[in-house]
Amino acid sequence: MSYREFYENGYGVSIISSEFSYGLELAVLRGNAKNAEICYDTPITGDVCGHLDSETLADIIKDVKALPMPNHCIECDKPCFDIICDDCKEKDDDESLSNCCTAPFTEPGWPDSDFCSQCHEHAGVDIDE
Repeated sequence: MSYREFYENGYGVSIISSEFSYGLELAVLRGNAKNAEICYDTPITGDVCGHLDSETLADIIKDVKALPMPNHCIECDKPCFDIICDDCKEKDDDESLSNCCTAPFTEPGWPDSDFCSQCHEHAGVDIDE
């Protein structure tokens, strides 16, 4: 058995049960039916949940539906819990950050734009001493 469903908050669940799974197994997904990945960083679980009974399964689904909608990375528009996802953060480690929120600047970035991506105000560069 294999089943997936998605919710308006940007999350979903994948439920499987087979000879290769840990009984009735649930994974929290981030995304939508066309583009989803397993999400390992929710307050619900940091892994796949296995050996579930139907009552526990229903409780986890209810919790997933109640998760707050994640932010979207300002660089790649991927749902994440930070203003920049980990993938884009690694690419832009040397990027200048605003002196107001220590957030990156909006596209295309400093010095072409002096708008902070967090507060959307004019900002300068945060200089580490």
